[in-house]
Amino acid sequence: MKCESFTYVAKVFQQILRFTMGSGNLLTMVGRIRTVNFVVFLVFSLSSYSSLHGQIFTVKANADSFATAYPSQRKLARTSDGTLHCVYHRKEGAYKQIFHSWSTDNGTTWTEEQITSENYDQLYPAIAVDSNDHLHVVWQGCHSGSPSKTQIRYRKYSGSWGTITNITNDTSWDQRTPSIAVDSGNNLYVVWQKVEYVGGPWCNYGCGPLWYSKFTTSWSTPIRVGEGAEYEEVYPAIATDKNDYIHILWATGGYRNGDCWHSAYRKYTTSWQPIESFSCYYSYNLAIATDNYGNVHCVSYHYDSGISYNKRTSSGWTGWTTIGNGTVPSIAVDSLDYLHTVWHDANGNLKYRKYTTSWQPVVNIFNDTDSRYPNFIWAYYPDVRGTKTNRPKKGFAFVWTDNTTVKFYRSDDLEWEIFLPPTVTTDSATAISSASATLYGNITDLGSFSYCDTRGFVWGTTPLANPGNTPPSSSGYSYNWVEPGTFLEGAFNYAVSSLNYATTYYFRAVVHSSAGWTYGGELSFSTLAVAPTVTTQPATDITTTTATGHGTIVSTGGAPIIQHGVCWSEFENPTLSDPHTSQGESGEGSFTSNITGLTPGRRYYYRAYATNSAGTGYGENQTFTTYVVIVVDWDNGNVQAITLQGDVAFEFTNGR
Repeated sequence: MKCESFTYVAKVFQQILRFTMGSGNLLTMVGRIRTVNFVVFLVFSLSSYSSLHGQIFTVKANADSFATAYPSQRKLARTSDGTLHCVYHRKEGAYKQIFHSWSTDNGTTWTEEQITSENYDQLYPAIAVDSNDHLHVVWQGCHSGSPSKTQIRYRKYSGSWGTITNITNDTSWDQRTPSIAVDSGNNLYVVWQKVEYVGGPWCNYGCGPLWYSKFTTSWSTPIRVGEGAEYEEVYPAIATDKNDYIHILWATGGYRNGDCWHSAYRKYTTSWQPIESFSCYYSYNLAIATDNYGNVHCVSYHYDSGISYNKRTSSGWTGWTTIGNGTVPSIAVDSLDYLHTVWHDANGNLKYRKYTTSWQPVVNIFNDTDSRYPNFIWAYYPDVRGTKTNRPKKGFAFVWTDNTTVKFYRSDDLEWEIFLPPTVTTDSATAISSASATLYGNITDLGSFSYCDTRGFVWGTTPLANPGNTPPSSSGYSYNWVEPGTFLEGAFNYAVSSLNYATTYYFRAVVHSSAGWTYGGELSFSTLAVAPTVTTQPATDITTTTATGHGTIVSTGGAPIIQHGVCWSEFENPTLSDPHTSQGESGEGSFTSNITGLTPGRRYYYRAYATNSAGTGYGENQTFTTYVVIVVDWDNGNVQAITLQGDVAFEFTNGR
């Protein structure tokens, strides 16, 4: 089943184009639109036209005559790697579908992919990109759950395309022409028209107010932000500003009450502010952008004066100014807060005008008989590491529909803000011991920034890839140290302690600026070994001149054991300067050692030991006493008494 397309829009535009292109029915047409008896249509002309240099490329041939409609939406976006993304609809088989084309060479060549495949028309997409370079596309279309009424639909790209989400599910009414914007926190905002009344004489194709939804972790329940069902509120444009305030602009006409067409505006700060309505300028097709100060800039097509511009500051609106003759304008603001506007005139030619400190002359961009719906790339957000990726540094770029071909134009002076992060190097560690070392780093270049506000190090026992724009506490390294401050180019260091001996550590210097976190390369160092850890157990097999010593090598200290044994002395804490055994190389574990050459009846101290490249480790002192031989002449016929004390061994010889 085919979903009815957004035909009333096309019909209105056909009528507008007809009388603006001199059909001879100007007053009749205006009389139909305006509830007045007479109107004077001012044809605005500028004699000071200039030429403009730029390049034109084809995005997609054989698309759709409304492929880049409408200027209230954004059809172009840019990810931080410089890739351009364009969305549009065109017919594929029996139905119109949503397509995404991208260019990795600044718009010279484009690759297309289809992102919907429905048995119903899918129309009028808009695109936004967030600071994670995720794409967000919204459009209107029917689906199996709403086969006769268009709904607002959404799909996200984050490495691959996710499933389609239906933001609206009201199958009683059509939902039309969504616009989307993103803020600094990657929250999404969508506004659209919901048809809530159909009837004559003006609402044969449907009248209805604006609705709105926000995405944080899921889409919020839609709320009405327009005036009411009796109003024809169409082509909503949405933008965010530096404060994350939301600005919505739209064309409205109270057809059921016979009111004229006019522009309306609403702002969200911490709550929705009252609707601001303009006088009856018979405005249509509005586009919106914001500047570095949070001012709102808009352009509109006015039936009786052509292309008009207005600005809203904290003091309110400055008033409409006519800047050209034509229809369907788009607007962008560059990093210097210069304004760029583009539109098509009655002859199908593309016109451009720029505002610096004043309006510059109108410029011919492209002469053709069927150019329409120019659409600038612009968005105040995202901000990726201090760089606004969808706001040109200077110059401009846009797409438009030339008959049924989607084309891309970039001005020769187009430049994007270049992100130059600070450069920090990781330098070799010094003063390395078994438990400490001094780490070194160096801020060699501040990049696009005047200073770094944090510097430090991360370290651990596992090598890791560069953490990128990640805080040290989340970098994957086990340890970190940072200090806040105002740091210019220069070296810095930090002494780390409580390290494990004979262990390899990997470390990086790190700095923070307005761009986020920047890491230096990864280096490593190894702490020194320590003397082995040894314990001594009690001696056994003690005789008058020998004993058996017992020891355990608990730890090698991080280096091979090159010698081990026991040492002894008649004084405490014997060392290798005293008599000792030498049993060569060993590993961890218990061992025995034969102690010889002792003097009978002496008390000895002895300790187990082990030696590696770092030194010799000794166990605790153990003591033992060698035995003494005493000869007693025992006469059985003469009773004698012998008193034995202590650990004494004796034996009889020949019964004596």
